[in-house]
Amino acid sequence: EDICSSLRVLHVVLSTCLRWLDFKHLDLALREFQRHEHSMRATGYTYLLVLRANAALGRTDAAQLVWENMLRRNVQPTAVLVASMISALVSGKRVDEALDLFRTYQGTVCY
Repeated sequence: EDICSSLRVLHVVLSTCLRWLDFKHLDLALREFQRHEHSMRATGYTYLLVLRANAALGRTDAAQLVWENMLRRNVQPTAVLVASMISALVSGKRVDEALDLFRTYQGTVCY
């Protein structure tokens, strides 16, 4: 059974890999997510974990693509999602983009 057959399984795999800094399996889980994202009903929590996973692996461009896909799929950004994307951008040394993102959501989801 593949890990994307259930969002719950995907969430457990991603959160466990993040907690234990298991980058090898985190990479494998992200590849599976990418293969199946189009057919999944990913939630804000799914995107949160995927953003954090890409940031942990130093994949700022991938995190940016995940963010754009999330918005295209009409998943509403929450304060936690915005903060995670800002963190990914800052860790990728893209501070100006992080500030732009903050300003975009300031007053709506960022308090």
